[in-house]
Amino acid sequence: ASHLHVAPGAKTNMLVGSLRDIGDEVAARQELAHAVGHDLVTGLANRHSTINRLEARLASQQANRSVGVLCIGIDSLTAINDAISHTAGDRVLAATAARVVGLIGDADLVGRGSGNELHVILPGLRAPADAGLTAEKLRRDVPHPMNLAGQQVAPTLSIGIATGARGDDAERLLRDAALAMRQAKQKGRNRFEYFDPQVGIEALSQLQLEADIRSGLQAGEFVPWFQPIVELPSGTVVGYEALVRWIRPDGPVDAWRFLPVAERGLLITELDLAMLPTVLRRLAETAEGVFMSVNVAASTLRRPTYADEVLSAAAGAGVSLDRLHLEVTETALLDVTPQVRAGMERLAAAGASWYVDDFGT
Repeated sequence: ASHLHVAPGAKTNMLVGSLRDIGDEVAARQELAHAVGHDLVTGLANRHSTINRLEARLASQQANRSVGVLCIGIDSLTAINDAISHTAGDRVLAATAARVVGLIGDADLVGRGSGNELHVILPGLRAPADAGLTAEKLRRDVPHPMNLAGQQVAPTLSIGIATGARGDDAERLLRDAALAMRQAKQKGRNRFEYFDPQVGIEALSQLQLEADIRSGLQAGEFVPWFQPIVELPSGTVVGYEALVRWIRPDGPVDAWRFLPVAERGLLITELDLAMLPTVLRRLAETAEGVFMSVNVAASTLRRPTYADEVLSAAAGAGVSLDRLHLEVTETALLDVTPQVRAGMERLAAAGASWYVDDFGT
C-alpha cells in the first residue's frame, strides 16, 4: 500500500511517500479463505464447496450431455481407525484422495464428503455408462499397499454413481450417489453401483423405521422372548436363547424388518444393552444349571465399556456369569482389536462363555 501527500507548508514541489508491505496480510486472508472451503486432511474442497461447484457445472451443462457424480467410500477405513489409529486412517484418506486427483486430472472436480467419502464430478458425459468406466478405473488403480505401524494395508473402494442433467439439484445427486455407494458396500464392497430410484424410496422407508425404533426403545416396546435349548435325546431344557422382539401397540414387528435397520443405524447396540438387565433378571428366576444365551452385535462388542456393563448387570441381578453365553457372529470377529480382546477375556475370566453364531455364513 502507498500514500503520497504534500508536506504542510512546503514551498517546493516536494512529495513525501510511505510504503507498507501487506503481503503477509493478503497471504493470511487467502489462507483463511482456502481453509473455510477446503478439508484439512485432504486439501480438497469440502462438501459445501463441492455443492457449489456441482451447481455451476449443472447450470452450464449442454442440453445433450449429462453430469455424473461419484461417491467413493474407502472400505475398512473404520477398522483401520479402530485397530491402528485415526492418524493412520487420515493417512489412508489423504493418499487415496491424492491418487483420485491424479487419475481424474483436475483437483477442482474432486471433493471430500462426510466420513470416509470422496466425491468426483464428471461433467460432459455423453452417456451414463461413461461414468461407470471412470468408476472402474478408480476402483482398479487407486488402491495401493501402505505400511501403517508395521502393517500392510490396501483398502478397496466402493463407488456409487448418480447422473443428472442441466438444472438438476446438486444435493440430490450427492445423496443419490451416496445411497448407491452404500448399495455397493452391501453387495460385497470393491465394486461400483448406479443409483436406483427404488433405493431412494427404500432409504426413506428405513429412515422412518429407524425413527420408530428409537421411539420404541424409549417406550419400552422391545422385550426379550426366550427360545428353549433342548438336549437330545433326553428332551431336557438346558438353556434359553434370548431373542429381542418388538411389540408395538398395533402388533408385533417381524425381526427381519427391524434388525437390519437397527444394525445399519447402530441402534442394535442400544437394543443389546436394553435387553441385558431384563434377560439376566429372568435368568436369576430360572433353575440353577440352566444357562442364558445372548446375542452380541459387532458394534456392541467394540463398545469400550461393554465388559463393565455386563459385569454390572450380572451383579445387579445376582447372577453368576458361569450361566451366561455370549454369541457373536464370525464376521464380528474379523476386526477384533486389542481393546475388544481384552474385554472378551475379562468376561471369560469372570465365567462367561463365548460362542460363534451363524458359523459358516
